[in-house]
Amino acid sequence: MPNGSNLLGSSGYSSSTNQGAAIVPVIDSPGKYYLFSLRNFNFSTDTMSGLSYSIVDMNLNGGLGDVVVKNITLDKGPLQESMVVVPGSNCDVWLFVHPHHDTIFKAFHITREGVAIEPVISSPGSAMGGAMAAFELGSMSVSPDRSMIAITSYSMSCMALGLVPSLGGVLLAKFDPETGQLSNGIKVSDSIASYSTCFSPDNSKLYVQGISADSAGGEGPTVLWQYDVREQTQPAVRASKYLVQTYDPDDQFLGMRRWKDTIIMSNLQYIAAPDQKGGSCNFRAEPYVEIDSFNIASTGGWNMALGVDVVYPLPMDTVFRLMADTTVCASIVLKSPAAYTSYLWDDNTTDTVREARASGRYWVQYNDGCHFGVDTFAVHIPELNPVINVHVFELGTTESYKTYQWLFNGALIPGATDSIYVVSENGAYRVIVSDEYGCTDTSEVYQVTNVGITQRETAREIYIYPNPAQSVIHVNTPIDVDVTLVSVTGAVVRKWQHAQTLSVDDLADGVYLLRVTDQYGMLIKVEKFIKLH
Repeated sequence: MPNGSNLLGSSGYSSSTNQGAAIVPVIDSPGKYYLFSLRNFNFSTDTMSGLSYSIVDMNLNGGLGDVVVKNITLDKGPLQESMVVVPGSNCDVWLFVHPHHDTIFKAFHITREGVAIEPVISSPGSAMGGAMAAFELGSMSVSPDRSMIAITSYSMSCMALGLVPSLGGVLLAKFDPETGQLSNGIKVSDSIASYSTCFSPDNSKLYVQGISADSAGGEGPTVLWQYDVREQTQPAVRASKYLVQTYDPDDQFLGMRRWKDTIIMSNLQYIAAPDQKGGSCNFRAEPYVEIDSFNIASTGGWNMALGVDVVYPLPMDTVFRLMADTTVCASIVLKSPAAYTSYLWDDNTTDTVREARASGRYWVQYNDGCHFGVDTFAVHIPELNPVINVHVFELGTTESYKTYQWLFNGALIPGATDSIYVVSENGAYRVIVSDEYGCTDTSEVYQVTNVGITQRETAREIYIYPNPAQSVIHVNTPIDVDVTLVSVTGAVVRKWQHAQTLSVDDLADGVYLLRVTDQYGMLIKVEKFIKLH
């Protein structure tokens, strides 16, 4: 990359083994990455250790990337050579380092706002410490469920001075991904020195590689132990110690890491069943078959690195919301939440809004790289589509509606608000209807051409009174007529032939229609009638 040289990191005698670098995506910035580098204390030059980071933007340089921020110091040290990165619980990441000869851990918080300058400090207790003794060389590991962190201790200072690093060992602590705090630390072993460590895939076992003591209390062979850490108490963990393997002296420093369901050593030997207890873990001395999966580095006869991971923040659980369960009379514009980076609607569009033109369920997925949501919209758009039907001189509709308003030649007919309208002259008729939601629609024109002069004149000469009435109504007509009493739903209630005086005393109160026909059954008029007590 154009600015990829001279990045701070390991140098000289100490190499920071397999934990000298870590990569974390810049949250909410696709294609950008933090590159954290740890430079360990150099015993030959007394160069101080420290933690720094750079930012790489892979969107630049034709997709080959460029370093856009370089060598920002987070901690001047001195620090141990181990570094581990752990996803938090809310689209965040914690980066852990450990000072030389100290009992504390430092956790730098990485969020969408950036990298926190001030670390979260933890003192988990039961720590290994003391001058010339602990936390110089070694490694950290995190259980897959993020509930535990282990750190090993190996003192190069003691080795340089010909002293036995008696305060080495392994520290196991509980981790809270919400706060970045470590607690309940226990010292797992009192070995002369421990170097690398790794948890089993099911979180139940902790594997530790280090140097055992010989019969005189000096350095013995390099060995691999297994500890059961399901019960996180010092007596229980120590009592579960099992010797898995004794190594060749050339394998004094071995890195370990999980790969699928196994644990791989940097010399490519592996543990085939690391979740199993004792010898059932199936340590294999031959090289792991997927050898090309790793970039193996070898320096000074010490097999070191198994490479580094890219550590992503854990997304929150997807949020499902019912955003709208509504009825609208026409189309409606549905809106997704703002401030997200990606949207996908049910019709594969990717805008922040979507127009709903028909009844149905609509949904939108959205995310910002960490937070995921799905909103569902239930939309009902009534389709009224009124159609006029006709029976002689009565106009009605094929479906029932809540309200009606009839029109003649484009103008409203005053009082014509019943479901049936009796025409008295030829012309263009339409009806405006509405439903229970207040949605309206207008029918197509129905052209009436069958109204004759005789029927129109006779209808004007027929009078029905009183209206409203309690017991009797009268029909004043110049011709002999029949009358049919119809409910508003269209059901025939009563018929009178040669109608003049009509008894309605026993009728229930309400609104009715009176249909008047001549002796040939030709409809003359329809009139609304109200029955009262």
